[in-house]
Amino acid sequence: MRRIEVNVELRKSQKEDHLGVHRQLSMKIIDDKPLSPLQKRIHVAAANMSIEDIVNGINSGDEKEEITATHALHTHAAHLIFSRGRNPLKVIVCKLIDILIDTNVIPKLVEFLSRVNKPDLQYASAWALTNIVTLTSDQTKAVVSAGAVPVLISLLGSSHQFLAEQAVWALGNIAGNGPELRDHVIELGIINPLITLIKPDAPDTLLRKVACTLRHLCFNSYPPPSVHAVRQILPALAQLIHKNNRDILVDACWALSYLTDGANERIQEVVDAGVVPRLVALLDNNELAVIAPTLSAIGNIVAGSDIQTKAVVSAGAVPVLISLLGSSHQFLADQAVWALGNIAVDGPELRDHVIELGIINPLITLIKPDAPDTLLPNVVSTLSNLCRNKNPPPSVLAVRQLLPALAHLIHNNDKEILVDACWALSYLTDGANERIQEVVDAGVVPRLVALLENNEAAVIIPTLRTIGNIVTGSDVQTDSVLAAGACPLLAKLLVHANMKIVKFAAWTVSNIAAGNAIQIQALFTNNVVRPLLDVLGKGDFKCQKKAARAITNITLNGTVEQIALLRQFDVIPPLCALLEAKEDSKTILVVLDGLANILAAAEKMGELEKVSLHVEDCGGLDRIEDLQSHENDEIYRKAHAILKQYFSTDWDEDSELALSRSQSAHC
Repeated sequence: MRRIEVNVELRKSQKEDHLGVHRQLSMKIIDDKPLSPLQKRIHVAAANMSIEDIVNGINSGDEKEEITATHALHTHAAHLIFSRGRNPLKVIVCKLIDILIDTNVIPKLVEFLSRVNKPDLQYASAWALTNIVTLTSDQTKAVVSAGAVPVLISLLGSSHQFLAEQAVWALGNIAGNGPELRDHVIELGIINPLITLIKPDAPDTLLRKVACTLRHLCFNSYPPPSVHAVRQILPALAQLIHKNNRDILVDACWALSYLTDGANERIQEVVDAGVVPRLVALLDNNELAVIAPTLSAIGNIVAGSDIQTKAVVSAGAVPVLISLLGSSHQFLADQAVWALGNIAVDGPELRDHVIELGIINPLITLIKPDAPDTLLPNVVSTLSNLCRNKNPPPSVLAVRQLLPALAHLIHNNDKEILVDACWALSYLTDGANERIQEVVDAGVVPRLVALLENNEAAVIIPTLRTIGNIVTGSDVQTDSVLAAGACPLLAKLLVHANMKIVKFAAWTVSNIAAGNAIQIQALFTNNVVRPLLDVLGKGDFKCQKKAARAITNITLNGTVEQIALLRQFDVIPPLCALLEAKEDSKTILVVLDGLANILAAAEKMGELEKVSLHVEDCGGLDRIEDLQSHENDEIYRKAHAILKQYFSTDWDEDSELALSRSQSAHC
């Protein structure tokens, strides 16, 4: 998901770049040789032709008029491309092209492509069609519907290089008009004759056009080109990325970026083509236009599987990516941050590798007041990934480098930044007390408690996880949370509409209740216990389990007076009701412990008969008796112990005999 979000701007720029290539096709002069006298006359004659003259000339049947009119048509289309975006008459010019299409000129131009003994006419026609398919999709489809694609593919094998080059351009423009036309061109067999043009002695002018057309064949991921087509194309791209021509490298690397923007199976096809080492090497290229698509492809690969990520790391990508964090080009820094974050998230080994190579300082340097909106969320996400995994956790030195940045970021108001920063702190607090103390010492607790009032569930949940982790620590660490005013906010969260928040709030309360009587008293004083009991009785089962643990912890660590308060809040009926959850052995054991502690406290206060009758009245006694036949050994032993110690007057020798038989059966 994050890769998709990060790539939104990238894809927009790719799309504009892609469309820009289409719009500029006719600007490329394929034949730089001086014009012959005949060609000069054709140029002069074409310049003065009206639309009616063009149509009549193309349909005249006279070879000279056909070539002159076809050249004039190309000139009109080229005029549109050159003037696009600044000529107020461009709409009129586009309509003129539509008029030419309506007069059925396109099929005639396609027919001209087949005149193998008239290469000049073929060339003029191919050029005119090339320019037309740079315009609207409807105009491109008119060319395709006239049967141009098979004829253009046949021209790829022409002995005239200028014809082959022009056919490559035209086919690339058609393929670039969406996945439907791309697949149409592929199905008609473009790939093999196209990649056959890649030869050691092929001129760069031709290879640039081949690379651009291959890029168009890889464009669009909804749906992507077929796996069969990708496997045909990849060897050619693997060859082209070793060229030294800038334009060839740019198009070949963008093609690989498109092919890696998808499922892991697609990414693996690219990795198996052996291109990763060369892509990593190209990150050191001097040209921004080359580095950008290369970095995009690398970023896509490390968003894949662990094996795919390791292929990039093994090729030496991490030091180069870290160096790009200091790039003056925001796009490169942004993409490098994203790639490094995806590497770091693939387990503690790669996380530590990235840290050891020095990511932290240049990464946190990017956190500035004027940092672009797209960059900062990426930085925080990567920081969060550097904090992930606790087996083993990141080094204490790394944690101490990261914490000041996180302490700063949790004061940001951006939702996405808060979410990742709070998750990072939750990872760092999920461990030994010494680790928790590092976070507490960073001074983040008051802000974390304040974030419990945030309106976004996505922010509250990791904040609760962090606070819940802190209160699993020492009494001093728990006291820091209570002193920051957490209890009243926990009481509110226990009645939150989001059940996941309720569950984590109950879990946090249970961790506080695992402390001492003073900390438990804070729960009573701040009215946390009543909503907790509501969760115990009415919440969904996951929430009830956490609430049951909290209640049992109060009965275990609280005073007899605090346990008596629980009874006043009528804790016994919802506890007894949870004994019906026979398939959840852990919860039954927790509830049995809680009931045993309540009965023990009642006995100390001389109220055992009253409390035991209450347990019986709400069906608890029957349920406890039923648990003697539970398949879990610990459950039936606890149930037996409660019955024997607190309900012994209801037992007789037959009950003891039944238990003895039950124990024998379990043995």
